[in-house]
Amino acid sequence: MHSPTLSYARLQSAEVLSGEQLSAHIKKHVLNKHDAQILESFVTFNEAILKTNFFTCAFLPPSL
Repeated sequence: MHSPTLSYARLQSAEVLSGEQLSAHIKKHVLNKHDAQILESFVTFNEAILKTNFFTCAFLPPSL
């Protein structure tokens, strides 16, 4: 049996942060304000996409 890949091992040990925790982490660790603004926009996008349930199957045409 093969051992898990390094990428898989990293996924297993990563802590999942809430949007607020992630924003605080960005503010604390990102030095460039433009980089921080970009990362904050991803946090905002992720929160919005989860609220709208964009990836639901309910909107697929009946023929699929």
